Amino acid sequence: MGPEPLPRDQGREPDLFNEPGIFILDEDGTLFWSSTATMPFGRPSLDDVISGVRYAQEHDYPARGAA
Repeated sequence: MGPEPLPRDQGREPDLFNEPGIFILDEDGTLFWSSTATMPFGRPSLDDVISGVRYAQEHDYPARGAA
């Protein structure tokens, strides 16, 4: 048998809610970078995202990989 599930928050947690995400597009509209998270921790700070994108722009750093 697995671990017991955590109890719901006495009805304060909605059954349906949005998950936050950040999507950055290139000038031509293609996806350059994205981040989605289903938990309130492990999300990048907006300052970190902005500094990373500025670095990529200033150094002509290409997007890599594929989803």
